[in-house]
Amino acid sequence: MEKGCQDIQLFEAPIFGFASAADPLFDEFQKLQVIGPHFLKPSQWLDDACSVISFFLPFTPEVRQSNGAGQAMPGEGWLYGRVEGQQFVNALSRALADLIREQGGKAEVPAVSERFHTVSEPDGSGLSFTSNWSERHVAYACGLGTFGLSKGIITEKGMAGRLGSIVTNIPFAPTPRAYTQVYGYCTGCGLCQTNMPCERRRPVKGK
Repeated sequence: MEKGCQDIQLFEAPIFGFASAADPLFDEFQKLQVIGPHFLKPSQWLDDACSVISFFLPFTPEVRQSNGAGQAMPGEGWLYGRVEGQQFVNALSRALADLIREQGGKAEVPAVSERFHTVSEPDGSGLSFTSNWSERHVAYACGLGTFGLSKGIITEKGMAGRLGSIVTNIPFAPTPRAYTQVYGYCTGCGLCQTNMPCERRRPVKGK
């Protein structure tokens, strides 16, 4: 019997990156041409923040291959990765934050906080498709990768997967960034747009 999409493994082993909560990039993210002043810096999520932890969970080949080139809509496996996968990321983020607290530290998960705010449609402020915490920009700051034309993050494990992050008062050594440019890992070939259904070419703020 063919295995149903609900039975497939969604993720491979995660990769982690770290950044200082005082990294100047977080100030840059508050500029209008990047994210905007609505972006909350780590210290605005946790008063005594020392570090930001970002992680990327790569999709398995089964999930990635459920999206065939030329499909008008995402494949079923990809949808499981997007919806149930995000539920897992949220649960993992909470579990890691709880582990930090058990060790005597403080931790905040912005993406599941009551203060987390997204704008998916124009609201009269000039903002749309934005939020006060960006997993992609945080991953960039934490050394996990750079942006591609489709606005996703290109990591050493590719860009098909889910991101999560935690702000903590525990000091971690920052992950060295092997890049200096927003599009450092992007070749501009455009394959990310043609291979992923429903993608639109939108320039990344801050390029």
